[in-house]
Amino acid sequence: MYSNLYQPLFEKRQHIVAGKVEPTDEECDFALDSDKEEDDISEGIKKAAINEKGDEKKNDENVAGIPEFWLTTLKSVDLIADMIQSHDEDILKHLVDIKVKYLEKNPAGFVLEFYFEPNMYFTNTVLTKTYEIKCDVDEADPFSYEGPDIVGCKVCTIDWKKGMNVTVKTIRKKQH
Repeated sequence: MYSNLYQPLFEKRQHIVAGKVEPTDEECDFALDSDKEEDDISEGIKKAAINEKGDEKKNDENVAGIPEFWLTTLKSVDLIADMIQSHDEDILKHLVDIKVKYLEKNPAGFVLEFYFEPNMYFTNTVLTKTYEIKCDVDEADPFSYEGPDIVGCKVCTIDWKKGMNVTVKTIRKKQH
């Protein structure tokens, strides 16, 4: 599969994010299409470096890798950022990698694998969501094809630790 050609890059990214390797100066130097794009990226980095209180985060030499890489990445995608709720953020801080596995046929689709470090919320180290897609083209009007359709999805069971399921709100009723 063509996607296998990218596997070495995905592994290198995971090692950099986890702090297992440091990128070289050459790897950090990349050309941008325009100065505006560079300004936008610089502004985004500045915003990411400031916490909720407005204080700049101190550079800690002991920090390995890129803390909260996946949370920051997901929040940078408008379509996904709108779905992330405040209680999700604490969980997503523990997300260490995302992988996609492509399903061949019958059914065609893909699996998203979310890898987590040990955390206080659940015991799973990997959460998965499987998407089934169909790619039917109307033979009478092939130019109207707008791409594959998601026709189904399956999610894994999350093994929540006691009292840590953020999708459930516990209401306590007083006895009189």
